[in-house]
Amino acid sequence: MPDDELTPEEKQALLQHWLAKGTPTITLGEARWFNLQAMLYSTDSFIAQKRRDHTPALRQILADWNNNQAEVSNEATQVRPAEPTL
Repeated sequence: MPDDELTPEEKQALLQHWLAKGTPTITLGEARWFNLQAMLYSTDSFIAQKRRDHTPALRQILADWNNNQAEVSNEATQVRPAEPTL
């Protein structure tokens, strides 16, 4: 699977966390997603491209949710390169 696409396991994990958190609105760039399931599994080419464009941010949200952070600020989600190690 290319790096710009979520794996089926990542989609399922995102969906499970989203449902467990009470289906919060997900903000990615200028778009607000009220139905994460529809966005993750849509076959519409426009939505599929938006999903690929935001794969790093979706992976960051999943990582935050996997770390059991109580509050995830989707509005400030940014993916930064790793810090260099000495």
